[in-house]
Amino acid sequence: MDGGAGVPPDPLADVCAPLADLEQRASATGDGGIDDDAGVAEPAPARNVIVLIGDGTGAAHWEAARAAAGRALAVDSLEGPVLYGTDSLSIGVATDSAAGATAIATGRCTHNGAVSASAGARLTTLFQVAGRAGKGTGVVTNTFIIDATPMAFAVQTPSRYCADDIAAQLFAGDGPDVILGGFVPSSFFAGDGLEALASASGYRVGFDLAALRAEATDDAPVLGLFGEGPSVPGWPEWENGLTPEILRAADSDEPTLAEMASFALDRLGRHDEGFVLVVENEHPDTVGHVAYLDVPLAAEWMPGLVLELDDAVAEVTRWVEQESSFDETLVVVCADHETGGYALGPEGEVASATFPSSPNHTRAAVPIFARGPGAERLRDVMHLTDIFHLLTGNLGVLPGTGGCPP
Repeated sequence: MDGGAGVPPDPLADVCAPLADLEQRASATGDGGIDDDAGVAEPAPARNVIVLIGDGTGAAHWEAARAAAGRALAVDSLEGPVLYGTDSLSIGVATDSAAGATAIATGRCTHNGAVSASAGARLTTLFQVAGRAGKGTGVVTNTFIIDATPMAFAVQTPSRYCADDIAAQLFAGDGPDVILGGFVPSSFFAGDGLEALASASGYRVGFDLAALRAEATDDAPVLGLFGEGPSVPGWPEWENGLTPEILRAADSDEPTLAEMASFALDRLGRHDEGFVLVVENEHPDTVGHVAYLDVPLAAEWMPGLVLELDDAVAEVTRWVEQESSFDETLVVVCADHETGGYALGPEGEVASATFPSSPNHTRAAVPIFARGPGAERLRDVMHLTDIFHLLTGNLGVLPGTGGCPP
């Protein structure tokens, strides 16, 4: 979650009016609306598309993970990295996760705070493109499931803080086939209301991954609500998701990001037309926000937090090699922005890393890796919006812009 100490409230927080359909907006304004379908009419050439997002994860984060692991990472088996820009329409400030994820999910820029929406209208999302092609969809995250990054692929709302609107859209009848993430029972983002909405829409709901696996034996959509929120000293109380894997008790029953990705792949792999899966690792962003409070502790934690995503990359790679192939499955690893200005020590030391921009996001370029159909266009990715066109097979048709229009 992009929030916590030092992060100002979203000015759109009280603006949760329903968005206009594109046709309604065009009729009302006479300007033709947003040319939202440009370049997205055709489905991706890949049968399956798997997107792994490291929230707040820049190039130095991956360097730290390699150094801490003392080996090449799973992400290094992909092509790349290529660095790209993350600016949004909020000129002069770094993008937030809502606008950053929206750019990946729709190929369009928007202002900070908006989730797959711009100028009062909905933007077509990657999941909608997948649905038109008969593909399954799924989202996995280790933050609370209705946070901005995962929801940019599934809903459209004027503000990331419109929790009721987000939850209602998510379970309106055509939501993702698989939704797995965290929650805190006592928080505003409690699982109880989500469970009721999901059950009414035909979802199988579980609070334990093993139990959900045993119960969800049919093809009904599934919702997994895992974790009890902050359960370790020092972890931010506003981070309403799963506990970081490096900080869990030995007997923790919270699933890892890799385990959730594996579950989602097993479910989505049943779809005849293929699927689109989004997997998000929130934890580097969280620590980037609070690092200024205890820089040595943040430096100690960060490599292990990044390795959570790399473990998921390893699981995804295993699934592709055993159950599919890179001839039909596109795997992309990217970020929505960088958080904290994370930098290793003068000689590349992990222990003396610094966070000079914490608690804020930065405008630093971030890396993308890819393998599979369309990955040959990786060098053409210059901005977040280009990733959407890479995922939908249109990057060769629509040249990268390198940023948002002024």
